[in-house]
Amino acid sequence: MRSQYTQKDVMNGDGYFYLDGYIMKHEDRDTVMLNDVIQTMSRRYTCLRPPGATGTSLVTTDGLVVYGDVRPPQGSPTCKELYTCEIENGHCVRTIHGEVRAVLNAAKLGLCTEGATVYTVLKPCYQCTKVLIAAGITKIVYAGVSYDEQRTNDILANAPHEIKLVRLDMKLDYGQGGLK
Repeated sequence: MRSQYTQKDVMNGDGYFYLDGYIMKHEDRDTVMLNDVIQTMSRRYTCLRPPGATGTSLVTTDGLVVYGDVRPPQGSPTCKELYTCEIENGHCVRTIHGEVRAVLNAAKLGLCTEGATVYTVLKPCYQCTKVLIAAGITKIVYAGVSYDEQRTNDILANAPHEIKLVRLDMKLDYGQGGLK
């Protein structure tokens, strides 16, 4: 994978990398990319809220990849640092969800999200789904479901463009210490 940024830049949302030709044309690119999210972003999870570690990558139509981890805005203490989450309606509101952070990171870098694919450990919540629709995402690939609200399904069905939802049958282990 080529990159004009360091791995640390990309992991922190300050850069992107290009998918190499092999992965771009790989017949099972969705599995390759979702495994990448599970292995890289889940280690950066800072929330204490179950079900456990999650994260997101966004792949543009040009094959540029940015990540989104679950953490509060820069400079704010994490749930792990404070030993508590700030829960409202089943969501930690101290953190920015990975899907939103990936879209924000793409915007910060001037990348077009129209037609992009999002790879995320868990199916996006209602708030994240609204952001993904507004960003022009056309495919969401995920491995598990934490919350599957009818209102989320309704806004997906009524989106102004088609959004393909793909659930991959991948085993997620949320034992002690999060995703393994």
